[in-house]
Amino acid sequence: MLVLLLLLGYAVPFFWQLLTSFKPDAYLVRLPPFLPTRLTAVHYEAVIRHSLIPRALGNSLAVAGLTTLAAARTWAAAALAPAAPLAAAGVLSLLFAPLLWGLLQVAAAPSLDSFDAGGALRYDLAP
Repeated sequence: MLVLLLLLGYAVPFFWQLLTSFKPDAYLVRLPPFLPTRLTAVHYEAVIRHSLIPRALGNSLAVAGLTTLAAARTWAAAALAPAAPLAAAGVLSLLFAPLLWGLLQVAAAPSLDSFDAGGALRYDLAP
């Protein structure tokens, strides 16, 4: 019960601000602050068209994306660092050779249309 009261305590101001952002200007200064009879998105339009917020948001997304890529690259390099001696010794190529051979077999395998009714490979197909 206490948790629900705490959640409600945090949710009420959030939704009040959300509702206020959709109120027309005349309702913003009206006391007592009742629910508006109509809602508008003109404030969001002003922010998107006449401010630097969209550009700042784009810059923030670009920095966050590049930072995430740099962190992922760093962590990937750290994860592969213990395998460096194995790669130098050629052990990794021995480990991955069966996998690559299997992939090659799948890629080079003839299609099902290349077989006759008895299951034998047909060589008379035109390319």
